[in-house]
Amino acid sequence: MFEKFDTDRGQVGIGTLIVFIAMVLVAAIAAGVLVNTAGFLQATAQDAGQESVNKVTNRVDVVSTHGIVNDEANELTV
Repeated sequence: MFEKFDTDRGQVGIGTLIVFIAMVLVAAIAAGVLVNTAGFLQATAQDAGQESVNKVTNRVDVVSTHGIVNDEANELTV
């Protein structure tokens, strides 16, 4: 009633296993590349942000000051 085909089933399973392992390896390599690229982009963005903050905050130049610096309330210019 049922016939056994023992010779072909093992070969099909091994082929499927090889394809599966190859797909897992390709996915692992792609994930590594994505993580590396994300780290590089994050570092670049952080450097660009710090540079922008430095450019914005260093734009004030003190030319002179004027105020009361003694008890007699005499104005002095420095």
